[in-house]
Amino acid sequence: MPVADGLWTVKVPFRMFGLALQGRTHVVQLPDGGVAVHTPSRLPDATWDEITRLGPVRALLAPNKMHHLAFGDAAARFPEARKLAAPGLAEKRRDLSFDGVLGDEADPVFAGTLVPLWVPGMPMLEEVAFLHPATRTLLLVDLLFHFPTAAGLTRLYLKMSGALGKPAQTAILRRAVKDRARTRAALDRLLDLDFDRVLLAHDTTVETGGKEALRDASAWLTV
Repeated sequence: MPVADGLWTVKVPFRMFGLALQGRTHVVQLPDGGVAVHTPSRLPDATWDEITRLGPVRALLAPNKMHHLAFGDAAARFPEARKLAAPGLAEKRRDLSFDGVLGDEADPVFAGTLVPLWVPGMPMLEEVAFLHPATRTLLLVDLLFHFPTAAGLTRLYLKMSGALGKPAQTAILRRAVKDRARTRAALDRLLDLDFDRVLLAHDTTVETGGKEALRDASAWLTV
């Protein structure tokens, strides 16, 4: 599904612990005509074929330590792609091979297209956010959830987590923060970036007002 010029998102079914947490994989056009795949998922062959029609897959990005279950499948499908992991993921998944670690410095494969920013202070995640300046879009994974509606057990979980009906940070994410000062400082840097849209790894995109949504959702860190 096209999001903006040079940016696409793919919805995929995703369940964990009985929760229906709609997943997303994002695709970013690179200057050489290739593409970077952000948060690879287990996609049907036909969907991967559509992605490769956009351009050869140059990079596979695993932006935090929780989103890696399908990375091995994607790496096997695209052995020539540069495989980049969030800090600490290579140690967690010693069965996978990575070519580099994501951080605040742009890897040459996506330099000039994506601006990375590491959000430390959460050892469980070590998430790296990406700004796509050309479309004023921020790509996040678990730093923000947006579930306008949900049903059953998923609805109960999101409601108890304070993450139902509006962009929010879940109770699990709040408990994951072990160094509030470092996490707050990184989020302040994110909020200094020029973006409006926020692409997420679960459920619904925040099409506009994304900066305000992230600011409101993370305000608890200043309390």
